Amino acid sequence: MCILTSFHRRALIGALSALPPLGYAQTDMLLTMTSALDYDEKNKDKKPTELVADKLSTSCRNMAEKGSGSHQGFAWDYYAPYFIALEKAGYVPVFSYLIHSAADQPDVKQWLE
Repeated sequence: MCILTSFHRRALIGALSALPPLGYAQTDMLLTMTSALDYDEKNKDKKPTELVADKLSTSCRNMAEKGSGSHQGFAWDYYAPYFIALEKAGYVPVFSYLIHSAADQPDVKQWLE
């Protein structure tokens, strides 16, 4: 068990606060807001895989609108372009089903076959 002393905790917080912001606040807020739409009447008959695909598509389009030049860092340099290309190619639903493939959901297994 690792217990941080108050000194270590302050040092860790100081080190983390010195890092540049990652620039995902807008994307995080967007995901939170789209999660609330899960309970909307138009989404009541959607499966979890479809809801995740909708959220991922919205997030990818948002990242594409912001552009990779607007932020720096490993995630923006490598992950954002991947997910933007995934959405542009129309593979977000496939990705969503792959994410859910470990779950014991008959509709997911059927879709993947």
